[in-house]
Amino acid sequence: MKKSCRLLCLVLAAALFAFGCSTAGGYTALEYEGYKINEAMYGYWAALYKRNIVYSYNGGKDTPEFWESEVYSGKTAEEYFTDIVNAQIYKYCIAQKLFDEYGLKLDKEVIKAIDTDIKEKIEYYGSRAELNSALASINLNIDLLRQIYICEEKLRAVYNYLYGDGGPEELLDEDYIKFFTDNYYRMKYIVIYTTKLVTDEKGNYKYDSEGNLMTEPLTAEELAEKQAKAEEALKKAQAGENFDLLILDYSEYDTSAYPNGFYVSANELAIYGARIISALTSMKVGEVRRVDEESAIYIIKKLELPAWEELTESELVQLAELADYANAEAFDEKLSELFPKVIANKEVLEKYRLSKIGMLAIPNI
Repeated sequence: MKKSCRLLCLVLAAALFAFGCSTAGGYTALEYEGYKINEAMYGYWAALYKRNIVYSYNGGKDTPEFWESEVYSGKTAEEYFTDIVNAQIYKYCIAQKLFDEYGLKLDKEVIKAIDTDIKEKIEYYGSRAELNSALASINLNIDLLRQIYICEEKLRAVYNYLYGDGGPEELLDEDYIKFFTDNYYRMKYIVIYTTKLVTDEKGNYKYDSEGNLMTEPLTAEELAEKQAKAEEALKKAQAGENFDLLILDYSEYDTSAYPNGFYVSANELAIYGARIISALTSMKVGEVRRVDEESAIYIIKKLELPAWEELTESELVQLAELADYANAEAFDEKLSELFPKVIANKEVLEKYRLSKIGMLAIPNI
């Protein structure tokens, strides 16, 4: 038994030595060809992205039910978003190497903006010591925070170098068209709300501290009426009745500005929700399906995607972000090919599981 314990201790010691530890930043979390992301930096990004995820996808509520819920392609929220968060932090690590490899330099304006931002944070807290004290709660200090900002800008610089105008990886028109064909869905929908908006005595909508419209639950009788309405609309739609007329008769949201429907990609998870996008990925063209969200019932019909040259001007407006999505995907694919070369400290990554850590909560950070 003692021999086994000594062996385990030696193994753990070797692992810690391999990843290294410093008083500033803690153990190395990720390493790519000598370029490192330390534990404090990893923890900062994990907490920051957790905050963004919780507010974007669960109304600011950090609950076990959310992290355990299935959100996309059979993955729980924790599994799905952990993959996304880790991929982003892996890119920060790799980009440091590529930045030097490509001979890039950060513009003086970029460095000035970083230093101005940090100066403003110092003024907000009253002194460098006070800001360092606040940052210490997440194992950071001003120098490490600046290093984080530099890493983020280096990733942006690598991306712009590769995919900007005249860049070596610049996409062509046919690349954008293929991205549209491979990644977008078209749908029309009927929406029936299962909560009601809160108003003041003058009838004005009320907002919470985060700027979101306040809602309140329906009575049991009101909810039953909504459920019956949704089932009636679904039954008629699945029987083949004219969907446009059903929208006019049943939908509680005016979609007349989009006569040809809505164009949706997985990149727009925060807009349309995981359930709708997941449904669209598995539906056949012409199929009608009910999707229940927290505050509404959607009856969605998947439509055939038109050829690129047939898109109207108003439809192209919906695709304003397509080029950014396509470039981002190409960049992600390029860097993800290097992920197997990243050495990850699994103990550190496990320590910062999204369901276990807190959201970044330091004011003005």
